[in-house]
Amino acid sequence: PISDAGVLHDRASYRYFWQLLERAHQTGSTLPPQAQAWFANTDINPT
Repeated sequence: PISDAGVLHDRASYRYFWQLLERAHQTGSTLPPQAQAWFANTDINPT
């Protein structure tokens, strides 16, 4: 399990929510500031 803010989550739930964030980022959706930091150094349209 993974602990976040004192709440335990199983790995499948973690992967599910991480995939949601990845898809949102890849499609250009606006992410919350807390999530934007994880994608700060990535470029979805490399030149």
